[in-house]
Amino acid sequence: MFLVWLKKLMLLFFEVFCFWNGMCWIVIEGNVMWGGL
Repeated sequence: MFLVWLKKLMLLFFEVFCFWNGMCWIVIEGNVMWGGL
């Protein structure tokens, strides 16, 4: 259940950050931090 939510959050971040900055690396690191929050 938690993994599904995390996956959706990751996809959302990926789309938004890649669209804004074109830097997918920041997206991946951001998801790791948010997942541990």
